[in-house]
Amino acid sequence: MNWRERIVQGSSPRFRNHPGISLQAARRLAEKSLPDQEPVLAGNSGCALVSKLTFDTELLGVSCGRISAIGAQNELDAIAISQKAIDLANSMEIEHLSVRCDADDQILLDALQACGFEPVDAILTFTRSLRNYSPVEVDPQIRLATADDTEEVGEIARTAFSIDRFHSDPMIDNERANELHYQWAKNSVLGTAADAVVVATDAQDKPIGFVTCKLNAGTFEALGKFVGTIVLVATSDAARGQGFGQRMTKQALNWFLQSGVDIVEVGTQAVNKPAARLYESAGFQLTDNSVSLRKWLGTGSSVVETEAESAKILL
Repeated sequence: MNWRERIVQGSSPRFRNHPGISLQAARRLAEKSLPDQEPVLAGNSGCALVSKLTFDTELLGVSCGRISAIGAQNELDAIAISQKAIDLANSMEIEHLSVRCDADDQILLDALQACGFEPVDAILTFTRSLRNYSPVEVDPQIRLATADDTEEVGEIARTAFSIDRFHSDPMIDNERANELHYQWAKNSVLGTAADAVVVATDAQDKPIGFVTCKLNAGTFEALGKFVGTIVLVATSDAARGQGFGQRMTKQALNWFLQSGVDIVEVGTQAVNKPAARLYESAGFQLTDNSVSLRKWLGTGSSVVETEAESAKILL
């Protein structure tokens, strides 16, 4: 068994619980999606990959990286591979090391926490098939964003998020986390971090909320289903609680259907009950539960607050 097969066999591949997708197909895509780099190896069944995160590093002002893939089939190998990944991250001068794993993978969760990783976020993933989806009528207050909307969408994102993995991490300054979402949303409108952005507008046609939509290239070839992702959803303070989230989501589903998508997925924090209810009311079903963890490898006690820069970094 080669290292790619070891990682895939020892982990929980994305899309495995999506409607109409088999575990074997999800594993094939996971193996195909692994980058062309040698893994960290430990024992006979543990493998991991460590990657630097350019966008996070530039916006958060600290060297960020993640364990982009990790798999182990027993407790000893899980601990060994987690420690090897930490050692590699240290050699790469990474200070903030993150990883996401399936909430049901207790062996890996225990191993990561035994090695000093701390949980910072729990994500629920909802999916819905568009096979029998009937498009809703065009909503006069909902449209696709244009480049002219970039700044307004960014400003909404700057203040809309507070319980994501960045804001929940005590090692990250809140202003830094706000700036990251501001740039992320702007990059989405400009087409570098999303394929389309649906916006809700006020009487002056100015954005008061947005939903970013991304197409997952290669999913149809590997899975037999084309998968799209709703990445960010936000409304301005003034527009909150008026049903714009649901209206934007429905128009986003229209866009995905027109783009040939078979399945749409969306994730939200486990503590965000209103968002979960919104997606369920739009026909989504809960399919996955994951945990984000972080280990601080830096010498300081927290991320130093300095001026964020570079609005053109790709996510």
